Amino acid sequence: SAHGYCGHVAELKRAWCARQAMVQACGGRMLTRQAAWHFVTGLGYPHPVENGLLFHPTLVVPYLPGSSVKGLVRAWIEQQMPDPGEALQRIFGSEHKDPAVAQQDFTAGEIIFFDALPIQPVKLVVDTMTPHLGRWYEQGGGAQADMPSTVPADWHDPVPVPFIAVSEVVMLFSFAPRVPRDDTVALLEFVEGVLSEALKRLGAGAKTGAGYGLFVELSDAQQAYVERLEQDHRRVEEEQLKARKTKDLSPEALVLLELGEQAEKPANWPPGCAFHRELCEQIEKAVSWPVTERQALAQFAEGFFKAHASKKKFKDYKILINKLK
Repeated sequence: SAHGYCGHVAELKRAWCARQAMVQACGGRMLTRQAAWHFVTGLGYPHPVENGLLFHPTLVVPYLPGSSVKGLVRAWIEQQMPDPGEALQRIFGSEHKDPAVAQQDFTAGEIIFFDALPIQPVKLVVDTMTPHLGRWYEQGGGAQADMPSTVPADWHDPVPVPFIAVSEVVMLFSFAPRVPRDDTVALLEFVEGVLSEALKRLGAGAKTGAGYGLFVELSDAQQAYVERLEQDHRRVEEEQLKARKTKDLSPEALVLLELGEQAEKPANWPPGCAFHRELCEQIEKAVSWPVTERQALAQFAEGFFKAHASKKKFKDYKILINKLK
């Protein structure tokens, strides 16, 4: 795409909203981090320039599979905890990857790790790695250890290998409990802390030993973008809830609902304001409404004017309201 970016803004926002809804429904957690430098994943995948980059099949942006996120969390626990067995057993279902060493049977872990997805278009760059001792890596050791091509020396020709990497990316990491338990909240907090530290210290994806894949706290600008996403998500949820509530309502019931929502907004509603006039006009129109809706409007209008009109003005409104009874 233009300027080296890939991904569609609207589709990534839609994916973020879908992930947010799913994680909330599952009682899970979300963690958003931005890459400190380059990020690359899927180098072993087939590609015209020998080294691939793993792209999401529908969003067409680089992403990190849930299995990689899971492996990252496991690696941090194994390396940093003095006695990781219990944590590994609960989160992953095994205290050791080797069945011959594990003391307990393998089971399903308590935590589900989802794919980590970019939340906005990402910038792609061409990077290069240059193995200087390629033939020694391929042929070194064994019976031919004394041959020039199998000795790690400076006469080997370096071979530059280009590959695609990501230079700017903000990723959404998420996970959820498989089956909630009494202490699931504490377990989720533990996993969130481990994942945050692992992203910052170990790195995710490939070439982490060379400094790739480290993810850090969001900048102020990125945090503001996430907050806008959350606001948009809440607005969409409210609209969907309203659509479900109004799906089978009559036109008269819809008017009552809208009047009620408008009256709940924080305002002084002084006498003669636009809403007072709107409500009076609606009362005049509602004389031909079905009895039930007509009486509901009369009850609503009487309560509203009683709270937001003077005693003298309320008497005039009362005469108008009585037309509905």
